Amino acid sequence: MPLGRTKRMFLSIVNKKLAYSIILNNQTLKYANILLLKRQASSSSNLNSSLFNKIEQHFATKHPKVYSYYVMSVSGSKSCLSDTKIYFKLRKQILSKERTFSDFSIPELLIYLQFPAELVHICLLVFLLQIPIIGEIIIALGIFRPQLVLTRHFWTPQQTTSVQLNELKKIQDVNFPCILQQLSEKNKNLSTQLPLKFYQLPSTTVNLSKLEELSSSQLYHLKRLHKVSPFSLGTKSLKERVLILQLLDRKMAEDMEKELKGLDVNQLKLHLYIRKLNYAKMDAESMQSLLNKWLQHCSTLPPSTYVYAPFLIQAKF
Repeated sequence: MPLGRTKRMFLSIVNKKLAYSIILNNQTLKYANILLLKRQASSSSNLNSSLFNKIEQHFATKHPKVYSYYVMSVSGSKSCLSDTKIYFKLRKQILSKERTFSDFSIPELLIYLQFPAELVHICLLVFLLQIPIIGEIIIALGIFRPQLVLTRHFWTPQQTTSVQLNELKKIQDVNFPCILQQLSEKNKNLSTQLPLKFYQLPSTTVNLSKLEELSSSQLYHLKRLHKVSPFSLGTKSLKERVLILQLLDRKMAEDMEKELKGLDVNQLKLHLYIRKLNYAKMDAESMQSLLNKWLQHCSTLPPSTYVYAPFLIQAKF
């Protein structure tokens, strides 16, 4: 083989090895830089986290009141944001017919029942915060009296109980007498028959009109009873709420013993509240017994009876 040709082949091999070496070194350098950046970011994150924890500990020990407001705002914001995302996701699935209400889990049904009223509250709050002076007043109330201006996500268990019981008492004082007056038009001496026992509900002799036959005044008080917007047109919103409540009842009734035993006091209060059952002066055992009776007797009631059930079993005149 000629010398010139051999030299050219040798140089070609050397050049290829050199090129591979350069590429390999570049790749190594690239990965080293990435690793270094990750370590720097991790170190910075750990430093920030450590500094943040020290600040939290300082406020927790030196300024516990300020720290409690901070914890309330952070946990409340996270909870509210989570419920917002879940609600709109569920709403989208219903509108697209991807799922039906019967596909929802118990926690999902609870969010779907509670959040519509809270969404209106949040939108109104955001609007009012933009107004000078009023916005500052709302912020101050949000710190010192969150139950007056904020949603349940920011309340303590004691504040939640207070709000729920006040609302249930208002329903009994304001809406129950109006419902009685309306039903008395077709049922003589109804006040002497109330309250009914749970077992009487399926076979009640009380003449109850179908929802479609109710006047606007009758619908108004039933909507207020079940916390449906009085501005909603017709019976659609009320029917939907009754449907979801009965689905929740049936899901809980499927394994009643397990479901009820898994509820703490605050969860029992919530389940009674959304069914508009007044739990004032009840201990945990009494609340569990009341919810048990409701699930046994109300999950299969006709909608026209179910919508009146909280009134029929609690009204005293």
